[in-house]
Amino acid sequence: MLCNKFAVVALSLSFGIIGCGGSSTAATGTPLQSGATLSGTTLSLTSTIGTASSTGSITLTNSGNTTLTGVAITLAGTNASSFAETTTCPSTLAAGSSCSIAVVFTPAAATTYTATLSVASSATSTPQTITLTGTGTAASTPPTPAQAVLSTTTIAFPGTAVGGTATAMSVTLSNPGGSTLTAISITLGGASPANFAETTTCAATLAAGSSCTISATFTPAAAATEIASISVASSATTLPQTITLTGTGTSSTTTVTHTLYVYGPAGGATDVSNLYTFINSATKTIDMTMYELQDTTFTGYLATACGKGIKVRVLLDASLVKSNNTPAYDQLNTSGANCSAVFSNTAFQATHQKTITIDAGTANAQTAIMSLNLQTQYYSTTRDFALITNDPADIAAIEATFAADIAAGTPYNGTQGPSDLSYTPGTGDDLILSPTTAQAAMLALINNAKKTITLENEEMGAANIVSALETACQNGVTVHIAMVNSSTSSPYSSYSTQFKALEAAGCGVRTYPDTTTGLYIHAKAVVADYGLSTQAVYMGSINYSNASMTENRELGIYITDTPSVTAINTTMTNDYAGATAF
Repeated sequence: MLCNKFAVVALSLSFGIIGCGGSSTAATGTPLQSGATLSGTTLSLTSTIGTASSTGSITLTNSGNTTLTGVAITLAGTNASSFAETTTCPSTLAAGSSCSIAVVFTPAAATTYTATLSVASSATSTPQTITLTGTGTAASTPPTPAQAVLSTTTIAFPGTAVGGTATAMSVTLSNPGGSTLTAISITLGGASPANFAETTTCAATLAAGSSCTISATFTPAAAATEIASISVASSATTLPQTITLTGTGTSSTTTVTHTLYVYGPAGGATDVSNLYTFINSATKTIDMTMYELQDTTFTGYLATACGKGIKVRVLLDASLVKSNNTPAYDQLNTSGANCSAVFSNTAFQATHQKTITIDAGTANAQTAIMSLNLQTQYYSTTRDFALITNDPADIAAIEATFAADIAAGTPYNGTQGPSDLSYTPGTGDDLILSPTTAQAAMLALINNAKKTITLENEEMGAANIVSALETACQNGVTVHIAMVNSSTSSPYSSYSTQFKALEAAGCGVRTYPDTTTGLYIHAKAVVADYGLSTQAVYMGSINYSNASMTENRELGIYITDTPSVTAINTTMTNDYAGATAF
């Protein structure tokens, strides 16, 4: 029916209702509208795998002026099953009212999840949606318990003169666990504790992954065998762990003797028959650390010694020259129960030490400290030195380091032991070792010189050594350096840059050509202030390279006896005179 304006007026006067084609409230004339509003457009939750997250809250509000009906809440999307919702919302919601929707997230994996929460209703625009994001995280792993691990449980000191003190020997206490080791207590006890002393770097606690050192010395009061123990208690053990200490006092002191051998042409032997004689004089044991062992005669003598009941142990480099050492390694390990060869631990850039010790712990104990490798092809052309000494303290320190290095190596058909880089070798009376004391010792030899330095070395790559030599020359010290001028095809690249810098500083640098027939300077020796009260002399395996001083296992010795010092100085002076100015 068409709307007549007169009818409208009449109706409005009678009832107060406007009714031509629209809807309105009875009193105000405002249109009736329903509305639904959510408190946000996104909700992010986080939880560990398999665990429900804390509750996320969403508010639904009826923003219209009439009742909201047909309220229905659903979850959808690829990961909807990883979310759950609960709500206080009824199916109808009065105008201006609100209700809550609670959401929790439970991940099955450490990844990101998404879903959509939808609210359908009678609202003009429907449904309303909110994006749900969940992040799953891996459950944190509780730290593993603290552990107390000793590198060895026995320390056996060599025979020590009554009233004398054996070189300190050490055991490492480590904590490979994931928690701090606490309540550490170290106690010296046992049958004869008065003959031993204990020191330690260990505190009352030890952090996860850390280590500390327990050291002991032996000072016998009588010519007898003494036994004591060190107890190590901690939070990791219900009973103390025990380090057994043994040592034997001897009634007479040893007169220390040195014998120096010079090898190479022009003033040296061209074979190592004196070293053959040395090892063939062993009656109990032969312990050797060698960078390269290719002399089959030498290896044959070692195998023969095994057959005579002499215990032979050989440590060979495995980092740089393993293939060269493999024939000797195989031969010794198949030469009977008394023979064993071990490849060195590869944590060292190289095991470059060259020592042979015979009859350790007996009156016949001696050790050879050398610069030369046992390679027949080089005996006649290579300048090298070897010093044989019977110094008990030096032998004890060398043997203790040998034991640590053997334990860290790879035995025949076995696996490599844990690195002993943390082991601090004893220095005995005269020793210099890498990677612990070598760099400081090499620099001190140069820096403390007042008048002269004569030296030979195979390498000159360490910048701190070159700088120290330059400073010495600039300060008026007469420095004579004899080396081989290695070609670019040599294992050692040319040191021309360093030689020029040294000459510019006033040092004397003379070289030999790098040939297969001429003199090859392989020795590593220094004579500082020869004949003066400040005299200091070194010989060993330590090269002037950063690796040799700080990353290798190396060994050298300070030499004080006059015949050996004179022989080294004479040899190096003649080598310098016979070389060509660079």
